[in-house]
Amino acid sequence: MQFRLTHLSGGHANQIDVVGGTPILLGRDDVCHVRIHREKDLVVSSQHAQIDEAEGGGFQIANLSRNPTPRSGRSLPCRSSHRRELLLPATRRTSS
Repeated sequence: MQFRLTHLSGGHANQIDVVGGTPILLGRDDVCHVRIHREKDLVVSSQHAQIDEAEGGGFQIANLSRNPTPRSGRSLPCRSSHRRELLLPATRRTSS
């Protein structure tokens, strides 16, 4: 299954990355499947997040950032021994 991820803002705005499957690692590091601009998007960690397939056909995203991640004007806590995960509904899946 292929995934098409579109950068909505930042140094790679409007760029589309095509990834062949999960897990999908997002961040500024060269090992990431979806690379965020290394010099322009410094608020993004080197290995910021990972998308995996979840049980039941959906997807989950784990926040791998070592820094607080702002959301709705407030910060989420830093990474701990467990991953904070968000389950994405299967209906949001985009495949080719």
